[in-house]
Amino acid sequence: MDHPYEFRKPDFRGEVDPAAYLAATPEDATCKGLYFHSMLDMMAKLPKERLADIVVERPRYLPFLDYPLREHMRLSFALVPRLFPGTPTRQAFREMGWKAFPDFAATMLGRVVFGVLGNDLERAFESGPRAVAQSIKPGLAMINTLGERHVRMEYYDIYGILDPYYIGVVEGMVRHYGFEPDVRIHTMDIANAVLDVKW
Repeated sequence: MDHPYEFRKPDFRGEVDPAAYLAATPEDATCKGLYFHSMLDMMAKLPKERLADIVVERPRYLPFLDYPLREHMRLSFALVPRLFPGTPTRQAFREMGWKAFPDFAATMLGRVVFGVLGNDLERAFESGPRAVAQSIKPGLAMINTLGERHVRMEYYDIYGILDPYYIGVVEGMVRHYGFEPDVRIHTMDIANAVLDVKW
């Protein structure tokens, strides 16, 4: 029996509310240091005067160590408006998500998770839950293949801006393999959602 999902086209207008996401995120939630690296790389390309009031909380981040997810989110919330000036922050986080899969796939961990898959998007989707499990805590991702070029991603206890950032991640992954994504979302709450993905 099919779940009573109500999928809708994501809305990328408007602003992300940092206070709501930070308040919902558990204190012990973590992500790998490599996710700080991509943001620090983006910061390095901006004029220093645009970054004067941004606080980087540590002198360095080791790629495979766990760091507080809230720390990553605070940096994201400060940085995104500088990276995408004049863009609604929902769209800006989506566009930041577009970079996540190519960046992750180029890391040592990404090569371990995705490197053996060649040019097979469906197998890459099947590896997605493993990538989530190795990248963040808490968090559970599940994949269901519904047909040719049609999968459903279920996300549970995914903090760190599930909607819209993870939508962008999925879109970026599909485009990385040369296809155009059609993503719809069913939202349970701020950290739980299902994405219906076609390409």
